[in-house]
Amino acid sequence: MRKSWVYVARKDCGCIVGVATDNRDHTTGDHVRDFIADGLIVERIDWETYVKLAQADTFMNCPHGQISLSLEATD
Repeated sequence: MRKSWVYVARKDCGCIVGVATDNRDHTTGDHVRDFIADGLIVERIDWETYVKLAQADTFMNCPHGQISLSLEATD
């Protein structure tokens, strides 16, 4: 079984404000590119680490003020 990876995008304060599953396709690259263009810090982590991080109170809920990301929803 192939190991699963996730890209997380953090603000300078360290809060995670964006997530993209690594599907090894151009859509993943587009999301990571948008994170970087929005000035976020991008990190590739394994699925197990992601599950732990997703339990934090600040996950996708930064108390330091949100920024507007330029991502589009995909089907």
